[in-house]
Amino acid sequence: MSHDTGEEAKYHLSYRVTAFLDVLGQGEKLAILKRMPQTTEEREETRRLLAETAGYVLQLRRLLKQYFERFRQPSHLIDDLPPDIQEQIRTARLSATHRGFSDSLIMTVDLKSTDEACTPITGVYGTLIACAYLGLSCLALERPIRGGLDAGLGLEIGNDEIYGPTLQRAYHLENRIADFPRIVIGDELWNYISAVESQAATTPLGRIASRLAEACKTLATVDKDGWRILHILAPRMAELWSAEYGVETFARALRFVTTQQEHWKAENHKRRFDGYSRLREYFEEHRA
Repeated sequence: MSHDTGEEAKYHLSYRVTAFLDVLGQGEKLAILKRMPQTTEEREETRRLLAETAGYVLQLRRLLKQYFERFRQPSHLIDDLPPDIQEQIRTARLSATHRGFSDSLIMTVDLKSTDEACTPITGVYGTLIACAYLGLSCLALERPIRGGLDAGLGLEIGNDEIYGPTLQRAYHLENRIADFPRIVIGDELWNYISAVESQAATTPLGRIASRLAEACKTLATVDKDGWRILHILAPRMAELWSAEYGVETFARALRFVTTQQEHWKAENHKRRFDGYSRLREYFEEHRA
């Protein structure tokens, strides 16, 4: 697809899955910065604020980059497959791309496929795991994120930058629906996963795709308000944490959620209190 804008430009329009994650509380901290620091005390305060805001965003970008580097590493789980199938699976793990934008993290997967959806569903699975990993880790770090995941048409306009309905839908879920630290899954993404799961696969890659779609569904649960959300405490996620680190991360995250619930109750902020109350209930339900 091309469009003349005064110079030749070629756009790639396709169906994509997009995740949009946003760090909460950044605006309140940045609002304190009103002018260039003048005194030693102001400079120290500015450095502290920048470390807590820009520094934290950079930390999350590094965590996401490290996750996808690990995700793309060879796995012994495919050692028994034919060499050509192993190579295709390794290539499929490159299908998810990610980038940072201000306080947000964006991941996307092109759903175009010539292998019965094995390549795109591999990327979708990796993206779901990445979002769940960050969702729990950020609660443990006491700097939560909120997010949305959905599918739709998207246009790649350069450097892994996506434009179009796929991004708008994910952003809408994050900005209008999620409301508190959770990651909402849209209907279009769920329909895509269901279609791959139920496809009449005719190849080994197609059968792998269907099993991966089934695995994707284990990473979702339905919240009290009826919205489907990412299941950051799913048993499959627990399998990916080392036992000691997983227990520690869960405990730190629950401690933060409990503190926030009590804080917003004391502040008489009903919406935030209700959100953290639901989040605490979710944690208590899935306590190991």
